Amino acid sequence: MNLNYLGRKVLFLVGLMFVFLSFAYSVQAQSRGAFIVENYYENDVLKKDFAEYNGIELSITSSLQDDFYYFTNEWVVVTSYSTGPTWDWEEVDKDVALDFDLDNLDENVKAYRFKWKYSNSYDRDKGEATVLFIEHMIECEVHFICVVTIKSKDLVLRYDGYRE
Repeated sequence: MNLNYLGRKVLFLVGLMFVFLSFAYSVQAQSRGAFIVENYYENDVLKKDFAEYNGIELSITSSLQDDFYYFTNEWVVVTSYSTGPTWDWEEVDKDVALDFDLDNLDENVKAYRFKWKYSNSYDRDKGEATVLFIEHMIECEVHFICVVTIKSKDLVLRYDGYRE
């Protein structure tokens, strides 16, 4: 392996870490419930008014005790949640966002994929999921799409809304 190749690889990894840390810092700076869900889908079926009725909020926070980022899906009205640590964060090419037919797609698209080890408060169920999280701008507001895939249950949950 030549030194030039190794240097480019190190620079790439440092750049990727910088992008991740800037995203994580901006998310960490948000208060609890930073992402308000307007639409909720189960296996591509829209559950009309479900998100509003249950007050669904998503958040990504860090833990000072164990250096993990935690992803939380909270249903405020019924006081239940799913939460747990995340790992294997990777930035995803913003062309992935095109799969969602986003209106007014501009250069301000951030797309990330990560693993999530969740635990439910309402049934004590635990498992692992893959999360795709996309942030994009619509008329100077930050909107998001979050897709949670739980292969063990053959379940795909999709949330979309705006950042508080």
